[in-house]
Amino acid sequence: MALDDLDFTNHMEEIRKMEAKRERNEAMFSAHEAWQRSTISGWLVTQSLAVGNHFRPFFKIISGSLSDDQSIGKRLLSLFLRLAVIAMFFLVMIACARIAQIIVGEEIQAVDEIVVVEEIPRSRAEKEGIVEEEKVLNGKEAKEYLAKLKREQQGVAVVEEKSTRRSARDKKTQ
Repeated sequence: MALDDLDFTNHMEEIRKMEAKRERNEAMFSAHEAWQRSTISGWLVTQSLAVGNHFRPFFKIISGSLSDDQSIGKRLLSLFLRLAVIAMFFLVMIACARIAQIIVGEEIQAVDEIVVVEEIPRSRAEKEGIVEEEKVLNGKEAKEYLAKLKREQQGVAVVEEKSTRRSARDKKTQ
């Protein structure tokens, strides 16, 4: 076999492709591990795999014992065991859901707060007394100013009410 028979023309390119594929696989596996560690669904997948690995010998023994002889009784037992495992899985899921419901509560209410920001034209602001001496008040200042005006108006109304009572009393005494 001569050296001319061996073809190494694409050898370096193939090595680079294999290295790139290996790096992609490593990145994919590390992202998968991060997903399993950082998300609830990843945790659930990890736990279900752990449960499956824990019960693997049990299932292997049962399937091995049932595959030796395929009589009708053993087939029925096999089907019954499969249904029992599925039913247990559903019962465990229902129990977990009930526990989660107890923790979370009966009802989840989503409450949205809506804030409406209204731009008031200058003419309207002047009408309502929000503009003070060519100075436009911000929201907090405007509320304080309006509250002050209301207090003053209430104070004037109380003074007027007292004065009308006095005048009515004075008329009665005369």
